[in-house]
Amino acid sequence: TGLSLLSSLGFFLLPSSVIAAEDEKKLEAARMIRGVSVEGKAEDPLFTCDRSENAGAIPKVIIQTVKSKDNLDDEDWSRYHVSLREKNPEFDFLLFDDEEALEFVDEHFQDSALPEVMRNMPRSVMKADLFRLAAVAVLGGFYMDMDVIAKDSFDPIVSSGCGAVFPKEWWKDDQAYLDRHFKLPSDDEDHWQVGNYAFAAVPNHPLVVDSLDEAIKRSADSIAFFSESDAEMSDLDVLRTTGPYMISEVYHEGRKAGKYGDVSHIQGDMSKPLKDGQKYGYDWHKFGPFAEHMLSHTWVKESTNAEHDYLHPCPYYVYRGGCGSRWSPIDVYGCELRVEFCHDDTFYLGNVYSGEVIVDRLVNSFTNFRSSGFYTGSVLNITQGSAVQQVTFDVVDDSSKVEISSGSDVDKVTFGSNYGRIVAPGVPGSHMFGSFLSWGSCVVNRDGVRPNVWSNFGKVTTSEDQCDATADAMTSLFTSIF
Repeated sequence: TGLSLLSSLGFFLLPSSVIAAEDEKKLEAARMIRGVSVEGKAEDPLFTCDRSENAGAIPKVIIQTVKSKDNLDDEDWSRYHVSLREKNPEFDFLLFDDEEALEFVDEHFQDSALPEVMRNMPRSVMKADLFRLAAVAVLGGFYMDMDVIAKDSFDPIVSSGCGAVFPKEWWKDDQAYLDRHFKLPSDDEDHWQVGNYAFAAVPNHPLVVDSLDEAIKRSADSIAFFSESDAEMSDLDVLRTTGPYMISEVYHEGRKAGKYGDVSHIQGDMSKPLKDGQKYGYDWHKFGPFAEHMLSHTWVKESTNAEHDYLHPCPYYVYRGGCGSRWSPIDVYGCELRVEFCHDDTFYLGNVYSGEVIVDRLVNSFTNFRSSGFYTGSVLNITQGSAVQQVTFDVVDDSSKVEISSGSDVDKVTFGSNYGRIVAPGVPGSHMFGSFLSWGSCVVNRDGVRPNVWSNFGKVTTSEDQCDATADAMTSLFTSIF
């Protein structure tokens, strides 16, 4: 009865049901641009590796690290750790603090520079990066960051026949790749970054050993450089020295040289991200369908969150400084589009999938903004000082958000169906017009007055904090009914 009631109220009108048939061509274009599926799970076979190279099964052991075991009272970390144990009851678990990690490398790497390098690293996260490679190189098994939550058993990875399994963390276009690696990709696979927040391997796997050797070398060079310089090691330096940028370079260079054939570089599934507010591609930050990286970013030092580094600018050909048109709007797939100028009265945006569109301080520019829809964790952000007065769009799905600054000139918002969030604290409710507000959706406006809509099952408030409370309540309701 609960199912039929909620269905009749539109609760199960999922975003896929409102994507028009003509959008199939655009979905296919997204696949071509990013090399991923936009809906459904990662394409089978999940594991693509040369099993003839593998010397044995990946051990059933999960390795994690913390700075100190005195700081294990984090509620989220506890929940994530419980998920790993519940999904993998037959696995052994090893938790190393900083002191134990040093003892481990002292014992197993006596003839290596690793112990000295780890003791002199300027950033704690780099010590953790080095140790995860060292531990898996010696013991084999699985490494998991403390902010990784398990969604399924890891047994299929153990029985996959692969020597190592790493996640496809995210896809970079040519410019984003050049910015991070100082060269252009040489083949299509280069575009994919290799993640190090979760991975698995047999003991002494060549990719893990080679990555550790390269990380030790780069770390030693960094220690020498920064000890003689007034410069501070940035987050990007970390990523390039011991993090995923480094591992990506080792893997792809080896792959192109005929190495690492038994490595499976697996893509995330396309289920809705478990992390609230995850605005990037649904398949990003996932260890296949088995686990998800919850992106706590406790290691980030810079004032600008390094999370923004994961959403690269759209290629120039997407925008070209144009305004689009009613018949040929501008579509965005998996990138950040910053609208710099448009001399027409109206800017025409098509569909946005796993992307962000920013309209920032365009005073002498268009006054009308029109869009088809925002899907799979997309964001529209109209900042203060922009000349836009009217915003019109068809759909916001349940993972996406339209955000209009209270300091902007926007005075009218018209929409079709909202399954996610419309945050427009400067617009009165009487100036908002729509067709449908779904269960679990939220609208923030100046006065908390219900917009002019045909069907309203969502929350209308003056504070986005109330949106979070509504989302939590809906989750509890859904769980209690089903």
